[in-house]
Amino acid sequence: AEVRPTLDRTVEELENDYRKGLKLRAGDYLRLVNVGKEKSRELEALMPDFETAVAVRRAAVDPLNKPADLPYTNYSYTIAKDACIENKIGYITAPAGIAGPLKINGGVTLQAPMATTEGALVASTNRGCAAIMRSGGVKTVVGGNDARACLQVEQRRRC
Repeated sequence: AEVRPTLDRTVEELENDYRKGLKLRAGDYLRLVNVGKEKSRELEALMPDFETAVAVRRAAVDPLNKPADLPYTNYSYTIAKDACIENKIGYITAPAGIAGPLKINGGVTLQAPMATTEGALVASTNRGCAAIMRSGGVKTVVGGNDARACLQVEQRRRC
């Protein structure tokens, strides 16, 4: 359901109730976001559920950028809670393909599902997996929680 700002209380009253730990309505949070008293990016921590937080954020979006055709209900936002994206306003569906197989660490052979609208991406990844498989697979090492890719080639073989 569409969220509208509440008008039955002042912003000061809403802030006082929030500080006292009293429950606020979705429209109350929308008012606080609209006047700059709360940050849109923090709604998930304030609201009773993620979908309500997304509904409030969507209502706070500039009317010229309203995501009317972007779905937001019936999605498990818990999987995107601390990762993936900030300031969530909905989700999209994308075609999915499968690349692989790819042998990992000499044992497990996996296929990689990929969702994309980029033409030939899955096919290109699939060709890369085939080349890696011809060389015996890939060996992985976990070297810490790092946000960059590291590629180290120790041996080369002709395929």
